[in-house]
Amino acid sequence: VFKENIEITSFDELQYFTGLSVITLYAFQNCTALTSVTLPPTVTTIEYEAFMNCGLTGTLTLPEAVTTIGQDAFKNCSGLTGLVIGSGVTSIGTYAFYRCTGFESISIEAVNPPALGEYDPFNYVPRNIPVYVPCGTLLAYQAAEGWSDFTNILDPCAMVTQTIALSQGWNWISTYLEITLDDLKAALVEALPNANNITIKSQRSGQTTVNGDRWRGALNTLDVALMYQITVPESCEITLEGLTVDPAM
Repeated sequence: VFKENIEITSFDELQYFTGLSVITLYAFQNCTALTSVTLPPTVTTIEYEAFMNCGLTGTLTLPEAVTTIGQDAFKNCSGLTGLVIGSGVTSIGTYAFYRCTGFESISIEAVNPPALGEYDPFNYVPRNIPVYVPCGTLLAYQAAEGWSDFTNILDPCAMVTQTIALSQGWNWISTYLEITLDDLKAALVEALPNANNITIKSQRSGQTTVNGDRWRGALNTLDVALMYQITVPESCEITLEGLTVDPAM
């Protein structure tokens, strides 16, 4: 009914088709104008190329009942910016999300990492985007074939917040979180959005200073084992969020 229909722009009414358990192969293939669809909670299987080449945008949320995402199911849906995978998913087929290059984050609620197809379901998806996994499953996902290719897998239960008060002038700081230098820069700019001459100085490897909207200087990494000096033009508080550092590391 809908394959290659280039006029349909949304089908959120699909959620009311509660007798539906399978989104069949080619169901919405090449519906290039289709930007929004809401699947019914009864769907368990999304078959081959069901939404390939669709114009879907925003966050795609797959119902808890879904167990299988077929090969090429959402291939080339580059307008999607987020993906929420329900707890029931056990397998994701080859190239299921191929060239979904717009993804900014993935949230997955399955305690056991779903098996991934022979050829990477997330081919061309950025590997450094946040991938949020259920509490206590971080190590499992980091070790799972295919999932381990993602470099920013996060367990929300392990995420903590550190607030650091800075006085005007020079301050010594350290952090117990797994954060990057860019994270620290962003926190400083958020606390002092219009400030210039904020400097981060390492004990060992130089410094970086922001003037206008550009950071300049030789410092390009943050080592949690070191302390850093930060100078700010006025007192403020910065907030950092990340995983706690393993002391054994």
